[in-house]
Amino acid sequence: MKKSKGLILSSIIMIVLVTLALSTATFAWFSSGNVVNIATIAFFASSGTDAESNDLVLTWDKSSVPDRGQDLAFAQMGNMDPMVPLNKPVVGTSLYESFVGDNFFTALETVGVAENRFTSEPIAANPVVCTSSVGAYDKFFAVNKNEAFGLYVTAEYEISGENSSALRVAMFVNGKLCGIMCNAEEVTYGEIVNGELTSSLPTDKDSASPSGELHFRLGANDGTDNNKAEIRLVAWYDGNSLNNAGQSLSARFEKLKFTGAYVEA
Repeated sequence: MKKSKGLILSSIIMIVLVTLALSTATFAWFSSGNVVNIATIAFFASSGTDAESNDLVLTWDKSSVPDRGQDLAFAQMGNMDPMVPLNKPVVGTSLYESFVGDNFFTALETVGVAENRFTSEPIAANPVVCTSSVGAYDKFFAVNKNEAFGLYVTAEYEISGENSSALRVAMFVNGKLCGIMCNAEEVTYGEIVNGELTSSLPTDKDSASPSGELHFRLGANDGTDNNKAEIRLVAWYDGNSLNNAGQSLSARFEKLKFTGAYVEA
């Protein structure tokens, strides 16, 4: 499939995560007060205004595709724990429903000792599923309106702030993991065991995407749904990368921009 040099869309999505609380310890996980409060969020999408941008649009409802790109407004988030998924994330294999449901756990740990160990049984935790501000949509769609050409779509992003190394944002495309957007080279997962070293949890490098971009394809608008991709975003703070001090610091997931280039159908 040959890619053209021209970009089709520029859609920008921004999340701003601001965390509040107060603590001075400097260990991974938390010794107490397990929750990080996410106080404010700005999460929106806007499309380009040039004529070619009309070929790739974002919408909440795939059955009602706008003529031009539209802004997407997302709901405020609540509190979030430091956590890890139980199961190893696998790009192209991990399914959204099983990844989000009953798969994340948090715990407490020792403080002030040479080797940090878990001091509680695993506690069920919920990652943040990004939803719309109106209508409770938990997914949106990227749609290719061109009838002759498919699109090679690039999702670019930036993560900044003091907690940037701990933030993980998984993007699911058509129900399967496309990748985990983060500033780290690896993603922590596995079973939390009371009394075990926090460093004993395994990590995965294949699902992490520290490059600042992810990719997927859309087919031509041929009357099927091959020209549409369902997109879901799930965010969490990696427990092995976040410490007590992180309760008063912030991370920003921003400038998520989708661009597309024509590919032969």
